[in-house]
Amino acid sequence: MEKMRYLNVDCVLTSKESLTKVISFLNNNILLLWEQSINNTYSVGFETKLINTHTPEEDILKLLSLLESLPPSLSKLIQNCNEKIFDIGFEMGDTLDVFDSKLDAVLVAAIAKLGFSINIRIYPLFNTSGTT
Repeated sequence: MEKMRYLNVDCVLTSKESLTKVISFLNNNILLLWEQSINNTYSVGFETKLINTHTPEEDILKLLSLLESLPPSLSKLIQNCNEKIFDIGFEMGDTLDVFDSKLDAVLVAAIAKLGFSINIRIYPLFNTSGTT
């Protein structure tokens, strides 16, 4: 039986301005998931390069550190985004065990200070045996 487990945190940004310069600046420290422009709306999604993290806090702290490292002109692009989300991913388990994952108040305040929302995404358990 599989327990629910933490996967990762995606940083999702949507803007009327291109975010290519932000991605270029962060490129060595992130895994780019997508970068697209549809109807003059730019959207990017990326995550940290950290591996084997066990809590969202580890990844969020790294993402905050990366965002705080941006020069003022790129920080302004982030501030002007229409949407700023930390999307926390979990994989659903097949047990009835309780699963807790908390974000402490200091971290929540830092997230709010940058104007980010938090989304919790729970993915279905990937079944490798081919049966459901």
